[in-house]
Amino acid sequence: MIVKFKHRIVLVSTLLSMLYVEGAKPKQQEFSSEHDSLTQTVGRLTSDLTNLQMAFAELNRTLQTFIEEIVSKKTSFFGDGSYGSFLSGPTTVVINDYAKVIGKAEKGSKHFAVDSIASLSSGVEVLIIQMKGKEAGKYIFARIFSVDRAEQIVYVTTGLSFRCSSLGSERCQIVTVPHYSNVYVNSGGTIMGSEWDGDKGGVVVLRASIKVEVATSSSKISACGIGYRGGADGKKLKHPGLQGESYNGTVVAAIHSNYGGGGGGETPSTHNYGGLQPAHGGQAYGNWVSLLDQILMGSGGGGGARDQDCCANPGRGGNGGGIVMVFTPFIAGSGGIVTACGENGLNAGNNGKSGGQQGGGGGGAGGSVLVVSNPSGVSTKGSVSVQAPGGAGGSSSESSYAAPGGAGSEGIISLHSATA
Repeated sequence: MIVKFKHRIVLVSTLLSMLYVEGAKPKQQEFSSEHDSLTQTVGRLTSDLTNLQMAFAELNRTLQTFIEEIVSKKTSFFGDGSYGSFLSGPTTVVINDYAKVIGKAEKGSKHFAVDSIASLSSGVEVLIIQMKGKEAGKYIFARIFSVDRAEQIVYVTTGLSFRCSSLGSERCQIVTVPHYSNVYVNSGGTIMGSEWDGDKGGVVVLRASIKVEVATSSSKISACGIGYRGGADGKKLKHPGLQGESYNGTVVAAIHSNYGGGGGGETPSTHNYGGLQPAHGGQAYGNWVSLLDQILMGSGGGGGARDQDCCANPGRGGNGGGIVMVFTPFIAGSGGIVTACGENGLNAGNNGKSGGQQGGGGGGAGGSVLVVSNPSGVSTKGSVSVQAPGGAGGSSSESSYAAPGGAGSEGIISLHSATA
């Protein structure tokens, strides 16, 4: 009985195996076919995805180029008027914002890091200008394409034509350029720039698509005394003043000039010998007449010398004039002033003490003024005075033993005509 039962189990098992094997073959073949079909589908989808990614990348490049072309075409000599009209009352107003470039950006680059992005956004025009170093004075105008606010990186539409660097003693900055339709500087009003602080500032730049009117002799667009800084007075007894700051070099206590920066003064007791050595005023750079591709601030005057007396004060050197750049079809006024004058050197003082042979500070050099207008853009109803004089030297405390400061050199004025 047991043997028969075992035989029956074997028989059933054999039959089930046969049924399983015979039924599995079609299933395995069907699965294999479906697997092959699925593999082919995945391959096609992968290929399609790759092609789609390439298409999107190309579309992004085309879109970026298109936007850059639109943005760049908005910039003309006289601007697009997008800021509307500007009316200055009897106050001093700063219309530009400034940011120091961090590190460097090589020639051809379209992006760089800055120390502040608060006033920067897509579409804003900026002046990118090398302030100190080998390529000082080089500049370009460009529109901002985008701003990476997390990394504080600015992307612009135009590649740099020079190396923009703030490494070491070099300094490069960007300055926002407002696009007004009309600018009216009322009586007693002044459009001014921020003072150069060693990193940024010192520039006034604007575009007006219709007209700039500087109404009266008390109305100004001014960069007076906001350029390279004047040298400090002699800090030690019997010590010469510091050189004025300039577009290159390092400021030290010395009587010789620092590129354009005036040398510091000496008195007879500075080195215990006779004779007077005045603090020099800021010096001229040369015949950079056009200002269309290179423009500089005026250099600072040298600081006055300190003698052996403890309580008297030599005069500090005057700051140089800054940079003014105005682009408008018409500029009008009745005695209005556009100026980049150097600051006067400070007078020496004894603080009420007797004696003291302290030198006066040298005057700052005049800066640079660039005005671009239509060929017929000068107003017939009045006049506008364009100036860049150097500052006067400061007086000494005792003229028999200490010299007054020297006057700063005149700056550069460049007037050009252009069409929109």
